[in-house]
Amino acid sequence: MRNFQKLGEIQETLRQITEACMLKAALLNLRERYELQNIAYLALALPKLTRQEPHIEVTYDDDWVAHYTHHDYVKVDPVLHHSVRSILPTDWRNFSRKDKRVDSLFNESVQFGVGNQGLTIPVRGGNGELALFSVTAEELDDSWQKRIHEYVSDYQMIAFYFHEAVLAANGIKFDSVHLAPRELEVLKWVANGKTANDVATILNISEHTVRYYLENARYRLGALNQTHAVARAIAKNLIAIPE
Repeated sequence: MRNFQKLGEIQETLRQITEACMLKAALLNLRERYELQNIAYLALALPKLTRQEPHIEVTYDDDWVAHYTHHDYVKVDPVLHHSVRSILPTDWRNFSRKDKRVDSLFNESVQFGVGNQGLTIPVRGGNGELALFSVTAEELDDSWQKRIHEYVSDYQMIAFYFHEAVLAANGIKFDSVHLAPRELEVLKWVANGKTANDVATILNISEHTVRYYLENARYRLGALNQTHAVARAIAKNLIAIPE
C-alpha cells in the first residue's frame, strides 16, 4: 500500500533542494528510506543540461561508473536502450543475457555493488524531457517481486518528484499549467485511490465525463497516464498529497 505520509515527506525534502550539489544527498536519503542498494537518475533530454552529454545523478560507487565508461557498456546496456523507448517501468530480470557483453555487464555490476535486481522508470515531461530513474536491490527473486508489488507506485511518484527537483536545482522553468476546477477535483479523488466509477458516484456525474476530465488533465500536464498526471499535479502544487 502506498504510504502517502512518507511520500509527502519525501516531496517536501525534494522541494527544499535549491542547488544541484544537493541532489546526490537526496538520492542517498531515498536509498536509506526504502532500503535499496542504489538509485540512479539519468537525464537524456533536458534543456541546458544535456546538449553534449547526459546528466547523471547516482549513488553507484565511482569505480563502477569508471568501469562502465571504460568498457563502453552504454553501447550494449539493455536498460538504456529499452527504457528510452518505453513508457512503463521495466524489471531488469526481463532482459535477455544471451549476448556475452550484456551478460558481462550485469555480472560485473553485481561485483561492483550495483545490486542483482533493478527497476527502471522512464520519466517523460510535458516539454519533451526524457530521463530514466532506476532503483536496485540485492535480493532473491521472491523478495524483489514482493518489493515491486508493494512499492512500484511509490517509485514512480518519487521518479517524477526527483525529476522536478533536478529542474528546480538547475533553474529550468517551463510555463505554468492551469487545470479547470473539475479536472483538479477529479485528480484529487484519483490521488486518494478512487476509481473512475467511484469518482462518478461521488461527484454525481457519468463515468464517461470523469474519464474526459482525467484525459484533459493528463494532456495539460504532459503526463503519460493517471499515475504520472497525479504525480505532476502534486509536484506542481495543483493538488495536495493525500492524507
